[in-house]
Amino acid sequence: MVLGELELGQVFTPPDVADFMVKLFVDELADGAKILDPCIGCNVFFNTLNSRTSNFDFHGVEIDSKLLIESIRNIYKDPRNDLFEGDFFDFPYDNQFDYAILNPPYIRQEKIINKKQIFETLSPSQLEVSKKSNMFVYFILKTINHLKQNGKFVAIIYDSWLYSDFGISFRKVLVSEGCV
Repeated sequence: MVLGELELGQVFTPPDVADFMVKLFVDELADGAKILDPCIGCNVFFNTLNSRTSNFDFHGVEIDSKLLIESIRNIYKDPRNDLFEGDFFDFPYDNQFDYAILNPPYIRQEKIINKKQIFETLSPSQLEVSKKSNMFVYFILKTINHLKQNGKFVAIIYDSWLYSDFGISFRKVLVSEGCV
């Protein structure tokens, strides 16, 4: 199977949206804060953060290798940064972060091909989320598991979870995992 834009659910973050998201936490970054982006795409969040501060360690994950052009790969040669090429659901949990920022993929539940693998990465309380959830829900739940105690994340998602059956269980899990 050839990976394509539709199969990966990619929607790239515009720079002005990334700037807004970064502003939500950049002023509270401690020196050496570890930040995760589980789907770096064109690396807009790193670029936006880097334009405001340089006191962070950035860890990016990307499944779509054709997006990892030379200029992006060069960023991850810096020892403070780390690039994991592959599926976020294969990203080890021993990687813990102070912050995460993401624009997760949007794939309807009927088109998710690795559900068994995904469910194996979730905590028992997270398995309460509806099996009919969009892929972005699973990305957010796994991201939560990568946060240190009192860690924070910023995510851009569309509002389908507010009006859908899967949104009811997603909201319950979010509240049980921390505060929104």
